[in-house]
Amino acid sequence: MPDGRNLLLILSDEHASGMLGCYGHPVLRTPNLDALAGRGVRFAAACTNSPICIPARAALATGRYVHETRHWDNAMPYDGAAPSWGHRLRRAGIRVEAVGKLHFRGGGRDCGFEREIHPMHVMDGIGQVWGSVRDPLPPARPARMLGRIGPGESDYNRYDRRVADAAIAWLREAGARGGGRPWALQVGFVAPHFPLTVPEAFYGLYPPDRLPARKLDPEAGHARHPWIQRMDDFQQVDRRLAPAERRMAVAAYFGLCTYLDSLVGEVLDALAAAGLADRTCVVYTSDHGDNVGARGLWGKSNMYEESVGVPLIAAGPGIARGGGLPHAGLAARRLAERPGRGRAAPGRRGRGAARAVVVRPRRRALRPRPRGVRRIPRRGLAERGVHGPARHRQADPLCRLPARVLRPRFRSGGNGGPGRRPCRRRPRRRIRAAAAWHLRPRSHRPPGQGRPERPGRPLRRPRKGVRDRHPRRDAAPGGGWWIVDSG
Repeated sequence: MPDGRNLLLILSDEHASGMLGCYGHPVLRTPNLDALAGRGVRFAAACTNSPICIPARAALATGRYVHETRHWDNAMPYDGAAPSWGHRLRRAGIRVEAVGKLHFRGGGRDCGFEREIHPMHVMDGIGQVWGSVRDPLPPARPARMLGRIGPGESDYNRYDRRVADAAIAWLREAGARGGGRPWALQVGFVAPHFPLTVPEAFYGLYPPDRLPARKLDPEAGHARHPWIQRMDDFQQVDRRLAPAERRMAVAAYFGLCTYLDSLVGEVLDALAAAGLADRTCVVYTSDHGDNVGARGLWGKSNMYEESVGVPLIAAGPGIARGGGLPHAGLAARRLAERPGRGRAAPGRRGRGAARAVVVRPRRRALRPRPRGVRRIPRRGLAERGVHGPARHRQADPLCRLPARVLRPRFRSGGNGGPGRRPCRRRPRRRIRAAAAWHLRPRSHRPPGQGRPERPGRPLRRPRKGVRDRHPRRDAAPGGGWWIVDSG
């Protein structure tokens, strides 16, 4: 967060990526998140690292994959042993605090936050031990995991209300303090996680009889994957719901999304009222998605789009405005420095999004190689021992390459003159060119290009006659020269 900018990370629980108006949903109302996407950037294909709560949050905290964190399931919560983004920001002198749900092991452990306000951790630090049983999967564990379905108020609804109020108070205090030490605040909500109970004002926005039919309904003939069928036989959630209850459950989930959106809007209004919006980057995302009845599945724990897809919206100073990106990984390509690149994407024009943009990576211009020079891919170099053990290098022709091939070259300025800067792309391409020349078949040697190869001969530019016979083909990519063994 350069230049004293702040970070506000809003993290929900079990919010599927398609369940927002800015992501093109035809029914759901999320005006505040749509407005956030309209003044920022929306990632159209963001995915969680794991469609399970605790592994996903451990990966999000550490920035590492699940196979690296080793938090495999809901019985292995994050305990702060591996450094988190909060630890790194604190070492940089940034104030890092959290309000709301974290879902870590808790117990006073340092998980990266200087202070935790109304934290929600794993109960007793143990988690869901029975969920670790995989092989063989128990025959059945019927559970009413959706809880009470319909209008009302649950403990989670009241908890989210407290979280929003605490976040608003925190932002007011930060605004009263004025400038100075930058800060990062994570605000964690439970919604739209089940139980599927929501206040009447939000449930009434979605009459169950007017909702669209669910996707790939098994009762309408859809055949599940065998493992998905095995999971459904174990959980037995959908089969215990009447058709009217299923429609009520979808309406309650939609209501929870709108309820969450209203709380997010209050937090963003407090940020603007405190005078912090112009120097605060706001990021909204969720730990994973929810199937919401698609294929007769509820919750997550599978690799379908509804389960792994998450919304990812970023807005604030230095962030491109009004775009939609296909992949979250493109954020590392200095998005703020190249706004507007791309073309309009077909579809995906939900409410609140100014323009959907598909960003294509720049293609590296390729020049034709000289006649008789073969391209050796990186894998081929490794197989020939360039990057392999030393014992394989002695018999390899590449061992006889001059040492200057492997040294970095410099652009402009000549021999140490002003403006001398390293060229990072040159060495790899020179090695490939060297490999192509030294490993070429004898029958492919261009006529008149010198004597047979000798160990340790220096690199030389092609003779004038060679350049005349091959105009504009003797230059290697990046401005270098192909290796020519001429005398």
